[in-house]
Amino acid sequence: MIQNVAIGIAKGLEYLHSNGVVLRDLKPDNVGFDENDTPIIFDLGFARELHTVHKSEIAGSLRYMSPESGLRQGTTLASDVYSFGVLLYEMVTLEKPFKKYTTSSEFIADVFVRDYRPWTASIPSRAIRDLITNCWNKDKSNRPTIKTVANIL
Repeated sequence: MIQNVAIGIAKGLEYLHSNGVVLRDLKPDNVGFDENDTPIIFDLGFARELHTVHKSEIAGSLRYMSPESGLRQGTTLASDVYSFGVLLYEMVTLEKPFKKYTTSSEFIADVFVRDYRPWTASIPSRAIRDLITNCWNKDKSNRPTIKTVANIL
């Protein structure tokens, strides 16, 4: 079930990305299901055509935001892949990622600057652990495309 949901979300992002659109706010609250239990990404309020996103513009929810977006270094399609990795972590562990942070300054210092990520060793599947780790890599150029993510799933 989790795998089907993850694939559906990845395919939705793949569709947006293939049309040059970056979502910028992938999180559990923005995923629902249709009458056939197919995952749907909704609330596209922060979605933009990639070429229109200004480098210093911040949008989305901090917990799921990529380091480059949060540090105003530019948002790319890889930023959505980072968010997908955080969401996938939450789906497979049933834990809110980064829940220990009570202030945004603490979060930014640890997650965006020091590259802290939740421990993944408790995830039984090595392939899923590796996928999550690759998706939330601090270096956006080392993240897979969402198409690659969907194929791995």
